[in-house]
Amino acid sequence: MSSLIATFGDHETQECRVHYPEGPCIGGGTYNIVPSSPQNTFVKINGKLVLVDGDEFVACCSASLVASTTSFKINGIPVCRDGDAVNSPHSNTGIDVINQSFARSD
Repeated sequence: MSSLIATFGDHETQECRVHYPEGPCIGGGTYNIVPSSPQNTFVKINGKLVLVDGDEFVACCSASLVASTTSFKINGIPVCRDGDAVNSPHSNTGIDVINQSFARSD
């Protein structure tokens, strides 16, 4: 099944915003994914750069994107899609594509 391709400014939703090692995390929220040093600097959808595996960004702490497919790549790096994982110290629900509704990848 194909999923929407993620672009700059799409959302990463967190179930946990505050670090509390001795107890449960509190808070949560939605953060825009805007890598400071994107690996893809030329492929765009609707004028926004496509996000790829390993792109790093900061929400409330450092995080990186984890692509779940290898069928579509830019410069040999898999693109990220709706629902793909975000690697951070928090409990994340993943990428939520909000900027486009037509470009998809298997």
